Amino acid sequence: MANKLDPMDLKQILTLHIDGYSNRKIGSVLGISRNTVNTYMQLFASSQYSFQELLNFEVVALSELFSAHTTLDRVRHNELMIYFEGVNKVRNHPGFTFLYHYQQYVEQAADPYSYTQFLEHYRRKAYSILLICFLEILVS
Repeated sequence: MANKLDPMDLKQILTLHIDGYSNRKIGSVLGISRNTVNTYMQLFASSQYSFQELLNFEVVALSELFSAHTTLDRVRHNELMIYFEGVNKVRNHPGFTFLYHYQQYVEQAADPYSYTQFLEHYRRKAYSILLICFLEILVS
């Protein structure tokens, strides 16, 4: 499997599947291969949990269940996600720059991501939040 996903992507696949999207449509919406979606759907189906139960798991628990299929260093990733919570609080502040916050992150982190990885993780997190909000609007 060439395309390995982080736990938030797994939750998005589950959400879209539960909402009735086809694997092809899920791949299109998330910008990943349909074959990658197929592989994860098979992994989900072969687990002892229903799709809804998997969706209700915390990101860390989901990551542990499918740890062999993710490329993330969970401690490092969790540290970054916690840092992003603070970044989101000041995102609309005048003069906000990602470079400044990346430099702050580098000073705090024991093993920081590169600037490019930092931005990509932020983009994925922001996209997943938008997708969740969109799905909540569709459901209600």
